[in-house]
Amino acid sequence: MEVILKTDVDGTGLRGEVVNVARGFARNYLLPRGLAEVATPALVSELQKRDSQRARHEAKSIDEARAIALRLAVAPEGQELPAEEELAALEAAEAEATAVAEAEAAAEHAEAEAAVEAEAAAVEAEDADAEAVADDAAEPAAEPEPEPEA
Repeated sequence: MEVILKTDVDGTGLRGEVVNVARGFARNYLLPRGLAEVATPALVSELQKRDSQRARHEAKSIDEARAIALRLAVAPEGQELPAEEELAALEAAEAEATAVAEAEAAAEHAEAEAAVEAEAAAVEAEDADAEAVADDAAEPAAEPEPEPEA
């Protein structure tokens, strides 16, 4: 029997989840205590709609928080914030350090790819050489041609 949990139930699930439980467990424990309600198609669709709205709201909140974090400056207690020029210089230095780190990572990635390609080419060449040797060994030796009778 499928039910929607109204509260967290140990060993069963969390609030708002649709869970499949034994009929007796639902009838004798969950429903009488108000811990769950029967999962009808209408309730399930409403729950899914609420979850999608919550996900959109959380995504919007995260974007807003990131926008605020770019403008936020934190100073230790009892100290003043640095001047705007100092903040701009710090931001520029941080952006430059990030760009340098990204460039180094890209160079390391390109170097690693080149090493992998070189190794693959070497292995391929070794395989081709081994096949050529195997083909030569598999061919029967040429029989001498009989001499023409005079």
